[in-house]
Amino acid sequence: MIAAESIREFRTADIAALFVLACLQSLFTYPFEEVFREYFFLWSILVWVFLVAFGAQLTKRAGSAVILSVMSSILTWGVDDLGVHGWRRLIIFVLSALVFEIVFIILKVDYKNVSFDVIAASALAGASIPLMMILVMSPQVGLNMGYDSVNLSLASLFAGIVGATLSFLLWFELRAEPFVIRYQYLHTRLHHSYFARRWWNFIR
Repeated sequence: MIAAESIREFRTADIAALFVLACLQSLFTYPFEEVFREYFFLWSILVWVFLVAFGAQLTKRAGSAVILSVMSSILTWGVDDLGVHGWRRLIIFVLSALVFEIVFIILKVDYKNVSFDVIAASALAGASIPLMMILVMSPQVGLNMGYDSVNLSLASLFAGIVGATLSFLLWFELRAEPFVIRYQYLHTRLHHSYFARRWWNFIR
C-alpha cells in the first residue's frame, strides 16, 4: 500500500527541523570517533538511522531521509566512518536513504500506534549501507570481503533496528508535546520563503 499522504511538499519548518537533526548527527559523530574506534562504523549507522527515522516521523514527508542525509554528510564531510569520506560517503548515505524512502512510501503498517513501516525502512536502510559501500568503492571489494560483507550487513541491520526502535520510543514520548503539535500544524510552506521563490523561478 503506497503512503500517498507522505508525498507532500516541504515547509520551511521541515527543512529547518531536518537541518537541526543534521547538526545533531555532526554533534554525535565527531566527538565519538576516538571513543568507539573499531565500533565507530556501527555507531555512525545507529545515529544516522535514529535521526532518519525521527525525521520521517516528525515531518511525515517522503524525501526527508535524503535531505537529512545530504545535510549531515556535508556537515561531517571529513569523517571516515565508512572507509571513505567526502562525495563518496555522501553518495553511500543518499543511496541508503533512497532504500528508506522506497520502503517508507510503499509499506504503510501502523499497529497500536507503532510505525512498523518506519522501523522496517530504517532497518533495511541500515543493512544496505555495506552494499552501497561496495557499489561505490568497487565490486571487487565485496568479493575480497567474502562472508565478512554478510556479517557486516547483519551487524548493520541490527544497528538499524536498534536505532529505529530508540527513535520510535523517543518519538512516542514527544509526539503529544505542545511544541511538536504546533510544529506539525504550521502552514509556512517552503515556496513561501524568499530564497525558495528565487530558486524556483531560476530552475523553472
